[in-house]
Amino acid sequence: MDMKASAELQSVSRSKDKEDVQCLHVQNWQLPENLKPSFSSAEEEINTKGEILYLYLHSKDSGIPKDNAKEVVYNGLRNQGATCYLNSALQVLFMTKEFRQAVESSQITPNENVFYHLQQLFKDLKSDSVSPVNITRSLSIENVFEQQDAVEWFEKILSEVSHDVSQVYEGRWQKTLRCLKRDHDACHEDNNFFSLPLSIDAEHNDVFNVVDGLQAFFKTTTFDEDNWMYCDDCDEKTDTEISFSVQKYPTILNLHLKRFYFDYMTMGYQKNCCPVDIPPTLDYFKSCTYDLYGVINHSGVYGSGHYWANIKSSENNNWYSFDDSHVAKVCITLLH
Repeated sequence: MDMKASAELQSVSRSKDKEDVQCLHVQNWQLPENLKPSFSSAEEEINTKGEILYLYLHSKDSGIPKDNAKEVVYNGLRNQGATCYLNSALQVLFMTKEFRQAVESSQITPNENVFYHLQQLFKDLKSDSVSPVNITRSLSIENVFEQQDAVEWFEKILSEVSHDVSQVYEGRWQKTLRCLKRDHDACHEDNNFFSLPLSIDAEHNDVFNVVDGLQAFFKTTTFDEDNWMYCDDCDEKTDTEISFSVQKYPTILNLHLKRFYFDYMTMGYQKNCCPVDIPPTLDYFKSCTYDLYGVINHSGVYGSGHYWANIKSSENNNWYSFDDSHVAKVCITLLH
C-alpha cells in the first residue's frame, strides 16, 4: 500500500472517526467558483449514516487519476451457516491478481476436485454473488455450522491446486540446530511454507507490531538444559541453539498472527485481542519488500465469532470489505 501523498488527489477528512467506516457511495460534488481555476472536479464519499466521509479534489493540471476514477464492482460469497472463515480465504485468493490469473489460465478437466471448482467459482464471482457450496463439498467440510480457522483452510486450498498456481505464495525456510559444545551445525532442515506464523507476545491492552513479531521469529534461541538436543558428533545431549532463515522468498508473503493460544491457568484456548500495527510496506527483509494488500479479520472468541476480509483492489487501489455476501468500499487505518 503506497502511503505517499498524491499530487493529483488531495483528501480532506470530514469525519471525526475514520476507523472502519463503510462508504455507501461516491458522488460528484459541485465546485465553487473560487476553486474552478485550480481543480477540474470533486467527489464526496457518503458513509452508511449518510454523512460526508471524505472530500476529494482533483487537480486541474493532472486530471482525475485513472486508478482512482475506475469504478469496479465486486461480488460476495453466501454464508452456508458459519462458513465466513472459508469465504474470507476465498475472497483473498480471488483478489490476488497473480493467483487468480494462474487459476483462470489453467487447463482443468471437469471433475469434483477443489481446483476445478475454484476455477468455476472465480468465473462466477465476476458476474454475481455466489455460494461456494461446491468448494465446501470438495474440501470435505461436513458441518457448515461449525466455526473453523481461516488460515488452516487458506493453506488447505493452496495445497489442493497445482504447484504452478500455488507457488506465488510458497516460500522456503531453513531451520538450523547448532551444537554449542564444539560450535558446529548439528542439523539443517528445509521446509516449504505458505505462511509465517508469528506469536503475539503483547499484552491484551498493548499494541503488537508485526516487525517485532518477525524479529522474534528469526531470533536465535538457546534451549535450556531440559530441552537440549542429541548431537551425533558429540554422542550426547549438548547446549543447543535453534535459528530460522528464509532460503526462498515467496512472491506474496502471508503472515499468520497467532491470536489463539492455550492458557494453562484456565486449561483452555483464549484469544489475544490486542491491536496490531501493520506497516503499509514491509522492508524487514534485505532482498525484497512487501506491500500490504489484504487482511483477514476475526471478531469474537476462540471457536466462535466472525471472519471477514479487508482487501486492496489491484484495479483501482481502493480498499473493500468482503463480509460474506456484503461487499463495500471502506476507509481503513493500518492499526488493525
